[in-house]
Amino acid sequence: MSIDLIIAYFCVPIFILIAGGWMFFFPPKDINAMMGYRTKRSMKNQENWDFAQRYSGKVWLIGGSIMLIGTMMIAFFPLDFENPVTMFTIMGIQLVFTFSPIYFVEKSLKNK
Repeated sequence: MSIDLIIAYFCVPIFILIAGGWMFFFPPKDINAMMGYRTKRSMKNQENWDFAQRYSGKVWLIGGSIMLIGTMMIAFFPLDFENPVTMFTIMGIQLVFTFSPIYFVEKSLKNK
């Protein structure tokens, strides 16, 4: 496997971990339209905003950890990582973990 592919496969999990850690430990304090977990429900009031920022960070930390471990495990399999099917499968799985916080945070905000 070339170094380019290694970097490409590990960029998304590492980015998700960094962004999740930032959202969890240093969430945006005020409701704004520029930064943070911004949906209609999360921006409804300050309580929802604060909850959504930390909870989305937590979900991204968990998802990024799972994604990073999974990517490391996949890297040891004798797969053809330059095959487009393999590449799109890995990227598809990473996309699911990237956007999964939307479902979990919105569900938690709705039940709150």
